[in-house]
Amino acid sequence: MAVAAYAALLSLSHVLENVQLPARRSRLHLDTQQLQSLQEKVEFLRNFLELDSQKSQEMEDLGRQISIVADEAEDIIDLHVVYQLGEGSRDHKSDPMAALSSFCQDIDRVVEKIDSIMKGLTKMEEEWGAVLEEKPVASLLPSSSTRLSRGKNTMVGFDEYLLRILDELTRDDSDLLILPIVGMGGSYDHYLTINLLNEDKSWNLFCEKVFAQEECPYPELEKIGKSIVERCNGLPLAIVVIGGLLAKCNMTQEYWEFVVKNLTSFANLEADEHCSRVLSLSYNHLPLYLKPCFLYWRVFPEDHLTYHPDLIKLWLVEGFLKPLKGKTLEETAEEYLKELIDRNLIRVIDEGPEYPPGLVMHDLLRDLCLRECQKQHFILVPRTQHVTFDGEGIQKCFVCCNKSTLESIDLPEVNVASQSTSLTLIYVQNFRCTDEVIKRIPNIKKLHIAYSESDIEGSNYCLYNLALLCKLESLVLMAQNFLVEHIAFPSSLKRLQLFNCRIPWEHMTIIGSLPNLKELYVFQYAFEGPEWNPVEGEFPRLEELMIVKSNLVWWRAENIHFPNLKLLQLYFLHKLQEIPLSIGDIATLQKIVLCGGKKSAEVSAKQIAEEQHNNGNESLQVYVDGDKVIVS
Repeated sequence: MAVAAYAALLSLSHVLENVQLPARRSRLHLDTQQLQSLQEKVEFLRNFLELDSQKSQEMEDLGRQISIVADEAEDIIDLHVVYQLGEGSRDHKSDPMAALSSFCQDIDRVVEKIDSIMKGLTKMEEEWGAVLEEKPVASLLPSSSTRLSRGKNTMVGFDEYLLRILDELTRDDSDLLILPIVGMGGSYDHYLTINLLNEDKSWNLFCEKVFAQEECPYPELEKIGKSIVERCNGLPLAIVVIGGLLAKCNMTQEYWEFVVKNLTSFANLEADEHCSRVLSLSYNHLPLYLKPCFLYWRVFPEDHLTYHPDLIKLWLVEGFLKPLKGKTLEETAEEYLKELIDRNLIRVIDEGPEYPPGLVMHDLLRDLCLRECQKQHFILVPRTQHVTFDGEGIQKCFVCCNKSTLESIDLPEVNVASQSTSLTLIYVQNFRCTDEVIKRIPNIKKLHIAYSESDIEGSNYCLYNLALLCKLESLVLMAQNFLVEHIAFPSSLKRLQLFNCRIPWEHMTIIGSLPNLKELYVFQYAFEGPEWNPVEGEFPRLEELMIVKSNLVWWRAENIHFPNLKLLQLYFLHKLQEIPLSIGDIATLQKIVLCGGKKSAEVSAKQIAEEQHNNGNESLQVYVDGDKVIVS
């Protein structure tokens, strides 16, 4: 329960800091001294959890109590803040002294429970005595500032098979050669049966992960290190994860012998269980501040590829990050993510220079996340069919659930305009943009909506009302066979993403007329048809255009059609004959990316690069299938 308790205390700390900001204090009736006292107690409990390395039933019980009390305190503060802000917007206000008295009484009850927990901790400290005085082995782990530099991420155990395949393909043999490739379909499901690593390869991999070089630079650790490698049984994942653990610790014989002892204790287990225990050993010795971040992967499905900006945002929303001194929460999150990557617990997937690096977790490590979350009662997925929020002044809401089973979110009748400067609705399925909804979200800036029906009668969803959202800047629309005449876009739009809509290209003029649109992304046949004829005067401010998968054949574009375009990206347009050569004459254009196109389209891209180079335009970069076009 330590992880759940620690995360709950961090979240409560953020809430306490927020309500004591000067801007909030002026609008709320709170006892500042009482809150500061509570915050000091929260800090004490958090520091205790960070320093504690003991495993005992008493600590588990206290951790559970801490988690419950911290959540209770946060709920009390949130409810009182919401109530007071709500009363302040009504005609008949309640007595502020009565509100303060009620708040103080509720906080006093929480403080009493925390005091009881602190007494329990004091008693445990006395019982442990000298045990807590001594430095536990886990304390030998250093801060991130002392870690060694990491080597590059490579596929393990594949070299032999790669050489065999290359030999088959390149040998001088006139006979017809058939290479059967057997596997299972799927975006990330690629299977190859390989042998376990032998002793030499295991040792080389271990040294690469621990020391970022091929040999052990510490003679006194070499024998112990080989004992550790031997107990990994040739399993690459086990070697990589244990290597990540040891790379973060001080290079002492004491700690390495401790690891050998742990590995020896489950040496006789079956292969799957043995690997599971090795991974658990690495998790158990994670610093407490990293454990919530690692366990958060539980919310993603198996083999899920996420991107680091999205993951950072989700961590920030959850509130379980402890700020590093002198760094913002965003910078802290970046440090934590880097540390998890350095420990080989999260893998970086590099899909090429034109794609952001993705993040993925091995399925065995994700299984460990699931087990630990269940054990710790941390990030449990609700099974409810309906979630209702009743109250005013809600600033942030995050529901961790399976979106396919969430049938409705019941928003109360609140005056959002009076209390919110911006609002984001992410992934609202079958969104009905009625007049009532428009009145309640006038300040919305970002909206992501999707429709599950194969054919949408847009009029049923009132999407023509989107034009009334005069502050909407970013819109993502996912729909199939959408009738564009049933939708109207607000002139405030700056960013638009469309998926699967199958809108005829001639209707692109509706989007081209948006005066403030800067970024347009069309995915998966969002527009279809063989020909697109842009109209002069449209897209006056468009800077980025991306088209991914379309049956477009002829694109009749001139440089006058996109006067401010900076970035053009075309992916998997298998029928597009060519990129219009005059596109290269756009004065603002900085980059063209073509991937997965016809040979003739590739030729046109290279021709644009050559013509612009010959005309003295050396700032334009052109990439074809990930390779930069070099003009000599």
